[in-house]
Amino acid sequence: MRKHIGAKFRYQISFTTIKELFGKLARCADEYFQQNKEPLRVLYGPGKRYFLPYPSVFALRTVLGFHEVTRKCATLDLRDEQLNEFLVKAVFDAPSKAQLKAGIPIRNSIKPKIRFFDLDDFDNHENRPQNEHADILQGIREGRNDCQFQCRGLHGFCINTI
Repeated sequence: MRKHIGAKFRYQISFTTIKELFGKLARCADEYFQQNKEPLRVLYGPGKRYFLPYPSVFALRTVLGFHEVTRKCATLDLRDEQLNEFLVKAVFDAPSKAQLKAGIPIRNSIKPKIRFFDLDDFDNHENRPQNEHADILQGIREGRNDCQFQCRGLHGFCINTI
């Protein structure tokens, strides 16, 4: 069935799905790292795959026609789609989270190169706004009136509770 689908259709992998699977890997204990890579392997699978860009980049390209828009990576000059595939391959090649963070050699490279990827930093960066929003909502439910707590991370916007 997978072969038939792969022959007829283009398989698209969203950044959101990759983010969720990377989050699972970031939060797992080292002894489960290899086991928890399996859903990522299934997602990557064989066939014609295409990585979708970050959701806001996808919207700018698709809705407004800004086809050259991409997020900037501090260390690599890659478009979102290429960066996502690069990171997925790095995770596949890593025997552990610690080694992925420390660096793993790139196979079949002419010059010796090393890939680094910090899953914990990625998870923290991608989920921080969601976690801060959840903290604000929990504070409202609990009746906390500490506006300083509620304003953290909202760039000066404050929700006052009475």
